[in-house]
Amino acid sequence: HTVLPTFMVMWAVARVGAPLASQLGMVGPVSVLFLAWWILDEPITVLQLLGTAFVLTGMLVLGRLRPRK
Repeated sequence: HTVLPTFMVMWAVARVGAPLASQLGMVGPVSVLFLAWWILDEPITVLQLLGTAFVLTGMLVLGRLRPRK
């Protein structure tokens, strides 16, 4: 069951490029957290919210960096 996700990541890298594909990959755990809260009524802890803020802040910082020439 790991072959399909691997091919999907390879397809995404070919389609949108490695930087954007890796950033989108970082959103996965955050989206799962909120889907579990919404669909399964799972509680969200303070530590999970801090981790979410850390991931989203990292994505914003990396998104603003300019590539070296």
